[in-house]
Amino acid sequence: MNNPKADWLAWFLQLIFGIVVGIVLGFYLAQVRRGGWWLKNDVVYDFTIGAGLITGAIASQYGDRLWMGDSNSLFPEDGIKQSYYSILCSILIGIKGAGLVIYAVWTTIKVS
Repeated sequence: MNNPKADWLAWFLQLIFGIVVGIVLGFYLAQVRRGGWWLKNDVVYDFTIGAGLITGAIASQYGDRLWMGDSNSLFPEDGIKQSYYSILCSILIGIKGAGLVIYAVWTTIKVS
């Protein structure tokens, strides 16, 4: 089986853009409740960074198809080239983000 080379620049740019979008989304989700945070104050940043890492991992895997759909893709039909290492990096970043989100929610539930 042929191991394709990853397009690391595209992977990294999608990761960074996904992290920024995920942090904004995570910050919004952390303050959904009226009148304040639904999370403990000291884990809000863990939650927002975790949401950013999850979104960044998804974005680095799917590329611009995540944001614009298949019809408006800037890349050829096969998308951004992924290698086993780029896929593994995306998975590990997503797992780290999920761990941070779970930690934030668990800490808030345990204290309540």
